[in-house]
Amino acid sequence: MNTIFSKASEPEREAIIFQYTGWESGNDGYQNQQQVGRAVGDHFFICPTNEFALGLTEQGASVHYYYFTHRTSTSLWGEWMGVLHGDEVEYIFGQPMNATLQYRQRERDLSRRMVLSVSEFARSGNPALEGEHWPLYTKENPIYFIFNAEGEDDLRGEKYGRGPMATSCAFWNDFLPRLRAWSIPPKSSCNLLEPTSGAHVRYVDIKVLTVLTVLIVLRLF
Repeated sequence: MNTIFSKASEPEREAIIFQYTGWESGNDGYQNQQQVGRAVGDHFFICPTNEFALGLTEQGASVHYYYFTHRTSTSLWGEWMGVLHGDEVEYIFGQPMNATLQYRQRERDLSRRMVLSVSEFARSGNPALEGEHWPLYTKENPIYFIFNAEGEDDLRGEKYGRGPMATSCAFWNDFLPRLRAWSIPPKSSCNLLEPTSGAHVRYVDIKVLTVLTVLIVLRLF
């Protein structure tokens, strides 16, 4: 954590470590790996995307949000890494529907379902298929649509979530900026041109906006 977030101040790094420590599992190496992965995913992808989506709604945009949560059966990455950034791209472009590739049938069905949703959005501005309801994503109701090949028999069944990662993103988007402000000593009133001794170096959050891990489907009025 200290290496990944090396540009953060010491209080910020301590807060991040505290937030993502698996207190109930003890010093479990596998659990620690997962927690590091969650911290990176939340900070660099999910939480900036949530913030971006809400910013669009404040400007009057209609935002349809989906969250891809399926780990592909052919994935070569370690299981502890879960669903990776960009995993849904092959589904959107229909790769699992290639019968020569070793995808499961439910993954082929999921790909077909996602292709239809993206196509419908391109046609009408709304990704919901016939007879389906896809709520708008708003600050009051941050509802997103879940794409996953597991669970329900009917992949067209409506599966929703809220957030995503609302608690973690409250930490990154709300609490940590306040902690950063508290950590910076005020400048001396007698010499505003000189840097305050011992002041923490501020860092700029890297706002990586992605339409690959968590694709936001939107339509501007």
